[in-house]
Amino acid sequence: MGLAAWRESPLAKEAGLTEAVRKGYFCRMIEEIRNRMATVPFEPFAVITSGGSRYTVPTVDHLALHPKGTRVVIFFDDDSSVTVGALHITAVETEKPVV
Repeated sequence: MGLAAWRESPLAKEAGLTEAVRKGYFCRMIEEIRNRMATVPFEPFAVITSGGSRYTVPTVDHLALHPKGTRVVIFFDDDSSVTVGALHITAVETEKPVV
């Protein structure tokens, strides 16, 4: 089932999540990431997912946002990356800088 179909499903409606509430929450998480990317000087942060994964963003160059704000890509120093849908971002937390 796609996201659009899920939004209209009885399960989503039973959970009491209106379209505005669901979309607003995801927009706030992406907006939080945008704000942290624009902070000068940059402060490292972590993106926490619904699955419990924690991805550290040590510099602004380690992260890219989809233009529509539907997902983020976090790049790692070993040339790998992970794409996280906005739906799965549950928190954005400040990381302690590596000394």
